Amino acid sequence: DRFVNPVIAGVHGVSADRIIARDVLAPVVAALPEAGSLTAAVARVRADAPRPGAAIDGLRGGMARLVVRLSDELQARGVDLVLETEVASVDHSREGFAVKCFGRTWQCDALTLACGLDESARLLQVSHGMSTPSTLDSAVVVLAVDSEALDAVPLGSGALIAAGTGLLAKAVTHVSAKWAWVAEQLPASRHIVRLSYGRDGIVPNGDLVELGVREFGILLGGAELEVRDAVVTRWREGVSRRSSETVAAVSRLAAAARERDIELCGAFQSGNGLTPLVSDHYRRVTHDPVRD
Repeated sequence: DRFVNPVIAGVHGVSADRIIARDVLAPVVAALPEAGSLTAAVARVRADAPRPGAAIDGLRGGMARLVVRLSDELQARGVDLVLETEVASVDHSREGFAVKCFGRTWQCDALTLACGLDESARLLQVSHGMSTPSTLDSAVVVLAVDSEALDAVPLGSGALIAAGTGLLAKAVTHVSAKWAWVAEQLPASRHIVRLSYGRDGIVPNGDLVELGVREFGILLGGAELEVRDAVVTRWREGVSRRSSETVAAVSRLAAAARERDIELCGAFQSGNGLTPLVSDHYRRVTHDPVRD
C-alpha cells in the first residue's frame, strides 16, 4: 500500500492489484524460480543493472529535443513527414501496402503501425475483444515557484504519493533538483516542480493549476511559496492499461499483424515508458534476447 502501489500507479496509472507482475516486472518474475525468493530475485536483477538512477537520465534541454532531432534526420534522408493526416485504411496485396488517407494513397513495401491498441485494431480490421478501455488519461501540472524552503531540496528529486492520503496527485517531481541543466537557467530560489494526475485514469475536474498549487503546498508542509508561472498538459489515452485482458488483446493483434507482415510498435505491446519500448523494439529487430 505504501511502497509498491505508489510506484506502480506512478508509472502505469493503476494499483498493483489491477496489473500482472510478469507484465511490469518481467526480469524479476523470470529470476524467481532459480533465485528462490523475491528478495534474491531482485538482488540478481539489480546486480546486472546499471548504476541506480541510470534509468532517470534525460537530455539537456528536455526530451522534446529528441523529436526535433529525429524529424531533422528523417527529412535530411529524404523522408516525407505527413502530419495531422488521418489514415482511413490499410490494404495489403502482393505489391505491398496501400495506406489510404482522405484524398491520397501512399504505397509502401513495409509498414509499421506505431499507434495505440484501438487504432491498430481498426487498421488491422480485427476486434481486440476488450470490454474495458485500453488506455488511461493523465495530466501534468508544471509550476515555476519562488520558495526558499525548496532551496534545501526537502522532497529530494520528488515523491510518489499513495492512495488514501487525501491528495489527488499520484506523483510530484522537483524538476530543477532532478536535472541540473534546469536549475542552471533559474534565478536564486526559483524552482520548477511537476505534479502528475490520472490515478486509475481519472483526471480531476476543475482548475488543475489551483489544485496543483494547493497540493504542492501541503507536500511542503505549508511552507511559503510564490507561483510565477504554470502550465497544464493533458494526455487523452496516453497511458496503456496493463491487464490480463490487454495481454490477450495484444496477442490477437500481433497474430493478425504477422499474417499481414506488418510490424506493431507501441506501449500497449512493450509497456509504458521509453525504456521498455526501445528495448522491446531492439529485441524484435535484432532477435537479440538482451535484458532491459
